[in-house]
Amino acid sequence: MELKVFLAMPYTGTVNVDAFLAGSHFACEDKERYKFFPLPGPGGSHCENFNRAWCMALNNREKDHWTHFGMIHSDVEPENGWLDILLDEIEKVQADVLSVVLPIKDKRGITSTALLHRETLFNHRITMRELGALPMTFNAAMAGEPNSALLLSSGLWICRFTEPWVEQPYFEMRDRIVKMPDGKFLSFNFSEDWNFSLQCYELGLKLFATKKVKARHHGPYDYVNWRAWGGWETDQDGSYGEWLNQLGDFPKVQSLNSKEPAS
Repeated sequence: MELKVFLAMPYTGTVNVDAFLAGSHFACEDKERYKFFPLPGPGGSHCENFNRAWCMALNNREKDHWTHFGMIHSDVEPENGWLDILLDEIEKVQADVLSVVLPIKDKRGITSTALLHRETLFNHRITMRELGALPMTFNAAMAGEPNSALLLSSGLWICRFTEPWVEQPYFEMRDRIVKMPDGKFLSFNFSEDWNFSLQCYELGLKLFATKKVKARHHGPYDYVNWRAWGGWETDQDGSYGEWLNQLGDFPKVQSLNSKEPAS
């Protein structure tokens, strides 16, 4: 089958030049393998932008013969040929969704790739210091947590786009204020990429993360993903997600307790 990727770059405001070039010119050696869609949107509407990109791909998938959907954020600069690498890797590991591990833009050295335990609902992010000990491409079991769901970053990723499941997931951020047992109120957030990952997990899809693509996450500094750095060995802000069970319309988490691990 001839590969054809719908490659989206949803953004608000300015776009990093190197990130734009990575999407528009340097993703694949064969430029016929993908089409690049930069999609501007108003500030604070990134979930809407992501969903709009997903809808565009869905509405044109038969006409344009999309085999894969991809996304690159406007502040992420991967190495040249990064999409070729991901297309080869997704076939090699037989993943449905494959995401590049990227660091968050601060000094802690934590990434936006995490693991959510199915029974305890404890979630923690993988740190750049932990990442070195993991396989080049891994799922939850290969990360040492077979009873967890792997929560992926939306910064740089691809997925297969020819199966019926693509009509089901969507991007939505969930926030809630929770009163703790000691009476203190805390604000909690479940990001749109983790929400999307959990939906895919519940659909029985095979989710993998990779460090095979070298990338910079542009901010005050260039936060790179190819070496150990940062002040945290492990995620010191790992937390339990019992509050997710308080969301009546969020059955995906409630059903984790009885779900068998995805193979």
